[in-house]
Amino acid sequence: MKQFWSVLGAVLMVSLVNAQDLGASRVEAAFSPAELAAMDQLQSDQLAFWSLSGWQFIVDAKITDEMLNIADLTPKSNAPALTAGNFNPETFNPLLYNVELSDDKPTYYRVGDKGVLFFFSNDRFNVLNERNKVNQAAAANRQGK
Repeated sequence: MKQFWSVLGAVLMVSLVNAQDLGASRVEAAFSPAELAAMDQLQSDQLAFWSLSGWQFIVDAKITDEMLNIADLTPKSNAPALTAGNFNPETFNPLLYNVELSDDKPTYYRVGDKGVLFFFSNDRFNVLNERNKVNQAAAANRQGK
């Protein structure tokens, strides 16, 4: 049983490292070298986590006219405008867009008839980010044993 937990811990650690690398590359793609140099590690880590886990794309979700349209997400200088036709949830980097988040309510964007792009509220994201830190520390602790 102990061997099982060791193997599971190793697999989780590799998954975490791969996710952290993807998140870090998204941060690097969204900010200039000067902006990156001005960021502390905590801010960079939080942005990386948000780029991966602060949103979800929900296929076959109920789409309503009250939702914002994906085209309403204004790109930053180095990003293409989004449409339902060019939106790809596998490569989407939310850090390249000016996303307006609510403190206590999620934000929804309809993506044509494909689905809904859902952003967690700031409050909910902060909870998820704190849980992620605890999980990372626990995984590192298990790996160290």
